[in-house]
Amino acid sequence: MYRSVEMLMIREFTLDFVTLAAALRPVRRLRLKRLISAAAAGALFAGLLLPMALPEAVKNFLSICWTAVMARMAAGPGHRGAGAAVLALSALGYALSRPFQGNSLLAAGTYCLSALGSSLILNRKRRWQANWRVEIRLEWRGRAAAFPALIDTGNRLREPVSSLPVIVVGQEQLQGLLPRDYDPLEPWRRPFPGLREVAFGGVGGSGVMGCFCPEALKFDGAEAGEAFWVAVYPGPLPGGAGALAPPECMEYFAGKDRKHQSKEECSCRAPNP
Repeated sequence: MYRSVEMLMIREFTLDFVTLAAALRPVRRLRLKRLISAAAAGALFAGLLLPMALPEAVKNFLSICWTAVMARMAAGPGHRGAGAAVLALSALGYALSRPFQGNSLLAAGTYCLSALGSSLILNRKRRWQANWRVEIRLEWRGRAAAFPALIDTGNRLREPVSSLPVIVVGQEQLQGLLPRDYDPLEPWRRPFPGLREVAFGGVGGSGVMGCFCPEALKFDGAEAGEAFWVAVYPGPLPGGAGALAPPECMEYFAGKDRKHQSKEECSCRAPNP
């Protein structure tokens, strides 16, 4: 029994260390001492739980609860979601390694490879999300506004006359830029020169937004090489984003050549008759 418990603790320490490092690497800077302490705590818990005469369901429940404690130890205070990330990678690794349970070495190797592969995917997603946020600055009628925006590939809105892409901006981001009597809920009641309407629809509902074409537009300080329309969304946008930029903005960060606006497209700046 001593030898089996000893080998179990060595195995659990290794798997816990790999799981914790793989789960936390995409969201937090790793601390080696914290990882070692958390993995050691997991191995000790497994060694104490093994000889106990408890139903398997109870042992599994206690292991899940202890996983959250280990994640907190490894991640430190103030980090949410660490326990969920560790549990998700543990479940995935267990599911992939289960067919090889007859060969402990092969099962452990499969588990570790699945955890490391998942970590690489999550780390790539983190960089993707960080790079797809942009600071927008626009000027219109002698006034300027600046706000952060998320590049949303689902934003396929087009201004109906010019067919140009639309940046959806929350109402609060444009305070001081629009006329004081402008009502985004009913944009047609108090129109201003250059105002047009664009319809939107989705799971959260549908409606009509007023939109205008700014005189100058910058993405992270770089001048936009083509025109975009700006639609005013009534109230804050769902998800906490200040604005949703269309996928056409990606070319400004991918190093592609910018397209120049044609004379017909530039006519969008003319007042709406």
